[in-house]
Amino acid sequence: MMKRILTAGVFILGLYAGADAATRYHVSKTGSDGNAGTSWNQAWLTLTNVNDPSVFRSGDTVIIGAGIWREELYMMGGTGTAKTCYMDSAWSVGTYDSRVAWIYGSDSLHTWTRIGATNVYICDYVPTVMNSYVGIWQGDSILFRQADSADVNAPGESWYGNNHIIAYVYGGDDPDNHQMEIGQRTCVWRCMNDGTNLYRGQDNTTLIGLGFKYSYQFQLTDCGTGRDELGWDSCIISHCYFGCNTGSGGNNASLIYVGRCTEYDPSGSGNLDGCDYNHIVACSVGMNYTLQATLPQQSKSYNGAGMNFYSLRFSTIDSNIFWGHLRDDGALKFKVIYDGDDGGATYDTIRFNTFKCDSDALIHMRSGSHHFAIYGNIFHNTATAGDKRGVYMEYSAAGVSGAGYHKIYNNTFYEGTHPMLCEAGQSDYSWPYRHNEFKYNVMYRTTGFEIVSFDSADFWVDVDSNMYYAASGSNDWESDGTTYTFAQWQGIGFDVHGSDDVNPGFDDAAAGDFTRSGVPPEMDRSYGDETWRLYGAVQEPVNCDPPDQTTLVSPTSGSTYTIRDSPRDTLTLSWQLVAGTNLSYRIQVSRYSGFDACQIDEVISGNSLAVAGYGDSRLAGSQAGVMYYWRVDVRSEPSCSSGWTDPWTFLLVDQVRPNW
Repeated sequence: MMKRILTAGVFILGLYAGADAATRYHVSKTGSDGNAGTSWNQAWLTLTNVNDPSVFRSGDTVIIGAGIWREELYMMGGTGTAKTCYMDSAWSVGTYDSRVAWIYGSDSLHTWTRIGATNVYICDYVPTVMNSYVGIWQGDSILFRQADSADVNAPGESWYGNNHIIAYVYGGDDPDNHQMEIGQRTCVWRCMNDGTNLYRGQDNTTLIGLGFKYSYQFQLTDCGTGRDELGWDSCIISHCYFGCNTGSGGNNASLIYVGRCTEYDPSGSGNLDGCDYNHIVACSVGMNYTLQATLPQQSKSYNGAGMNFYSLRFSTIDSNIFWGHLRDDGALKFKVIYDGDDGGATYDTIRFNTFKCDSDALIHMRSGSHHFAIYGNIFHNTATAGDKRGVYMEYSAAGVSGAGYHKIYNNTFYEGTHPMLCEAGQSDYSWPYRHNEFKYNVMYRTTGFEIVSFDSADFWVDVDSNMYYAASGSNDWESDGTTYTFAQWQGIGFDVHGSDDVNPGFDDAAAGDFTRSGVPPEMDRSYGDETWRLYGAVQEPVNCDPPDQTTLVSPTSGSTYTIRDSPRDTLTLSWQLVAGTNLSYRIQVSRYSGFDACQIDEVISGNSLAVAGYGDSRLAGSQAGVMYYWRVDVRSEPSCSSGWTDPWTFLLVDQVRPNW
């Protein structure tokens, strides 16, 4: 796993940090803002020039040296060929396993005085922001604010008033022996602070290796507060650290947050733009508290998350670690409120992440999300009370007609006392089937409990070949209000090729090692550059006779298709029919050769599919000059297929209009 992550980092560094046409700037604790910034000898001292669009321009790179910067960073967008890059200096010299540059959203608390003979200490502090949502931190631990100074009498408690802070730290010693911080600001804004672009997303940017910590409300966010935001597209966040944030649950306090994105349009029509084609890879994300308004300060289970997206489309969340307290509504949340056919969170890939955190739900998908690929993840919910779900699919907005079509494959679920996989709704179900799939997963509990819960079995087109196990007791399966044993579960058509009595054989799950080195070779399946015994169980379907592979016919690979307005001009993909009965054909179209996120992923019975052109919206909003990849898989049943054809390509271009 680590080797693959570092290889990705080297690729990102080489591709985006070395653009010859751009200027490379430096920020150092020994610099001066009056310097040119173009070398370490001429480095800037602060982020002031970096935040000035008249100085730091689109496509430039800034390398930030060792130290802590207590400033807000406003990001400048780049272009498709020259991304704007913000980089930790350790990465600029090829040290990919360290982090030296930190941006804090906090002020330091120091010079504490002991109050009498108690373990309570006091320091002077005049805040910029102080309310019930502000967090006081001792390292990675929050000190909850009490209603009165006299109430501070136990470890982990604090109080503010009269320009003083009172604290009883964990360990009961002098707070000056610890890193003490108070969150006051957001760390990163994905917009420029020039008074004009404040509410516009900044596309084509890269964050590499930086650390962000101790923020208030958000750690990284877009710049609007409603539907006036333009989503940020084609951005990379790689090997960064996000940790220790507090804020108001009603305002979606999160470490990474994307609001309701709409296309910038002076007419105010509000066409959905989304936050598209982004990649968040190998980051550490942990410790976010959404706090209640009244004192004493407590965690409030409402709306906050580690990553919280109203909109994220055609994007990948890859090889991240989610840790610590992310309890407030989800470690990774997709809070979609738009119709699933129109946008929101769609065609995203969530893969190879490790979730080891205290959370209501490790992944929480709401309303209009559709066409997610969730595979190769480890889900370990460490919560000791309340809801402890693994993947929670909550359809709560009536009229969302396109939600679903999620594929949840090859994941490992460990512990948690609420359903590891839960699908539920809050309103009347009047929509068509959701076509969700759940296969090849390992679900392990030390003590048996309800392990899967569906509001409706109709929303699942394929639940099969999963490995369930309880070290003691027995698990239950629930659907449509009825509780089943495993034999009964199989009797209604689920997990016909699954098992509930085979120990998956983790090497040391309690210590977080989910390697299965004792698994017999027949359980070892390698595909997609991964060995799947590390994650979910892969089991061959019974009596599967794979159909023959098809042959792609048209358009021939490398063809160019011009987008026109005539009904006669449509782009239709075609392939040869294969001999056999009850066959179907799965077609994928993607901007990525690895098909990480697909614009089209459909199963049909014929041998052609119109994908673009007059009256067809399957590739609506496609950018001109985009190369697409497409491939076809023949299926005789959901778990028996021919395998994908080698991909072909086609190029979409705009019609060239006459120059009158």
